[in-house]
Amino acid sequence: TILGRSAFVDVAPGVRVRADRFPSEARLDVTLGWRPAPRLLLLMQSFGSYAPAAGPYGAGGPLVARTAYDKLQLSAVYEVAAGWSVQFGAFRTILGLDAVRETGPIFALWHRF
Repeated sequence: TILGRSAFVDVAPGVRVRADRFPSEARLDVTLGWRPAPRLLLLMQSFGSYAPAAGPYGAGGPLVARTAYDKLQLSAVYEVAAGWSVQFGAFRTILGLDAVRETGPIFALWHRF
C-alpha cells in the first residue's frame, strides 16, 4: 500500500534472441501502479532496451549500431462502467543511444472479462 491505498510493482525482464545478423536485445519493463480511488488507477511505467552492435565488422563498421533507450510513460486508467476502463497519458524517451527520441500521447480502452 501507498498512503493507505493499494499499489503494485511489476518487473518484467526479457531477452529477444535473434539468429540472423541483427543483435539480440535485453529488455526491462517496470510498472508501478497505485489506486488512489476505487475507479482510478495511476501508472508509471519504464520500458528499457539494450542491444549491442552487430553485423559484419571491418572497415565499414557494424551493420547495426549499439542501441539503448529508456521510455517513461505516465497514465491514468479510469473505470467508466463495469468491466470497461479508459486509459490516457503520455510517454517520452528519457535516455537514448542511437535510438529514436519519441514523445506522444497514449489512449487505450480496457475490457475486463
